[in-house]
Amino acid sequence: YCWLLHWLLWLVAISGVLMLMVSRGHYTIDVIIAYFVTTRLWFMHNAIIANRHFQQRSSTNHLGRLWWWKLAIWFEENVKGPVPAQFEFPNPWNFSFNSVTSKSRTRDPARDI
Repeated sequence: YCWLLHWLLWLVAISGVLMLMVSRGHYTIDVIIAYFVTTRLWFMHNAIIANRHFQQRSSTNHLGRLWWWKLAIWFEENVKGPVPAQFEFPNPWNFSFNSVTSKSRTRDPARDI
C-alpha cells in the first residue's frame, strides 16, 4: 500500500504545481525557484541526518556552516537509528495529558555538538 500512497502524493503534488501555473497565480519562474529551493533544503537536511560525519562540527563539514544546522541536529538528537516505516492513524479521543507530561527528553552525550 505504500507504493500507492507514494504515487498518489506525487500525482497530487504535480497537479498542484500545474494548477498554479494554469491559474496564473504564480509565474513559472516562481514555481521553478520554489521547487529548486525546497528540494535542495530537503536533500541537505537528509544528508545531515543520514550521515554521522555531518552531525559533528569539523573543518571538512561544509553543511555545519548552515545557519539551521544546530536546529536540525537538535531535532534528531534522541533518534538512535533508522525510524521504522510503520504508520498509524492518530486517535484524538484516546488522548490524555499524563502521557504528554510523563515523557522527558534525555540527552545523548555521544551526539553533543
